Amino acid sequence: MERLNGWLPAAYLVLLLSGCGGGGGSSAPSAVTVPDVVGQTQAAATTAIDAAGLAVGTVTMQASNTVADGDVISSSPGAGISVASGSAVNLVESTGPAQTMSDSTLKGTYQMTVMNDSGMQSTLLTLTFDGAGNISGSAVQDFSGTISSTPTSATYTVSADGALTIQPTDGPLLTGGVSADGNTLVLTQITSGDSPGIAVGVKQGQSTFTDASVKGTYQMTVMNSSGMQSTLLTLTFDGAGSISGSAVQDLSGTISSTTTSATYTVSADGALTIQPTDGPLLTGGVSADGNTLVLTQITSGDSPGIAIGVHQ
Repeated sequence: MERLNGWLPAAYLVLLLSGCGGGGGSSAPSAVTVPDVVGQTQAAATTAIDAAGLAVGTVTMQASNTVADGDVISSSPGAGISVASGSAVNLVESTGPAQTMSDSTLKGTYQMTVMNDSGMQSTLLTLTFDGAGNISGSAVQDFSGTISSTPTSATYTVSADGALTIQPTDGPLLTGGVSADGNTLVLTQITSGDSPGIAVGVKQGQSTFTDASVKGTYQMTVMNSSGMQSTLLTLTFDGAGSISGSAVQDLSGTISSTTTSATYTVSADGALTIQPTDGPLLTGGVSADGNTLVLTQITSGDSPGIAIGVHQ
């Protein structure tokens, strides 16, 4: 083939150049515009984004005093931006107004179960929070099988974010938090030099409860016998005073599974007792919505123990 100044023949070069960018190459994704989804529900925003040929990316939750709970606060990329088809659009979804709690959030009667002193002491507290930082009530304590009852008092502080501290008149500081609806309290003893301990409380105030108020399946966790034994219970309450279910127990590292049964009684004010077929009486209460149970072993001669259950 004749060469032209060391290059390929001109005609062949033109042919090569004309083949570049032909039908054999892949075309770039088409550009689409991000739709405006601010103020829409997540479901509606997802529909609009899909219809535009895009995909929903990460959804981040954020409090907002101006955008309703469940609606979109913003998107990234924002509305009107041109992006490649199939690109992800990240959303920020509102969780409603920011949580702003105070001492007044806690007001009324709470049943609280406490386990401390290395599992050798459990206590059932009936406490009244006055909404202004003061607590009064009663305590029934099981210390290694010996039962005692005393009045009790404390002060408390609730931060804007729901952090909670309780300072008993005659005990160590408890630190923890309150649920967003103000109905559940969880606390821990984390003061240097004091024995470990935990406390869980539920708000009461109901006046027309019966056995039928506790019905369905509950998962319950139990700690007793000087901290050497923990149990996970799956229990079905029949709404008429009977319980059936299963128990998975850890006794000093040895696991066993058994069936279990019990009877129960719910008073009008939400006070709750459970009598297992093969164990000591548990005494405590059920939350006003019927979804949380807190109980304590406070029978003379029986080892201390606490139980906490949630409705499923």
